[in-house]
Amino acid sequence: MSLSDLLTHSINILTKSTATNEWGEEVVSAWTSSSSVDARVYPISDEMKLTLPGNFQDAEYKVIIPTSVSISYSNRIRWDGVDWDILEIKKDSRNHHYEILIKRLS
Repeated sequence: MSLSDLLTHSINILTKSTATNEWGEEVVSAWTSSSSVDARVYPISDEMKLTLPGNFQDAEYKVIIPTSVSISYSNRIRWDGVDWDILEIKKDSRNHHYEILIKRLS
């Protein structure tokens, strides 16, 4: 089974656009969406949460995407009509895919 066989979900990667306000501060003006990206999204079990470092205890889902997709911590993920914050991005040891921990935006 190949990676593409496992990517049964569709997500969008959101990129922020910024503008400068009247005080010279950079503020987010909009979040723009990429085209659809094939992904695997699955919930993080309570058992898995016990093994995560402290900052990631509130992660709700893990997302798998190919490394050919450009993503960074400044992005957000839109999945199933909901926007999610990126907590962690890890590349697997074979440079095969990214494993991304996400939580619902509050």
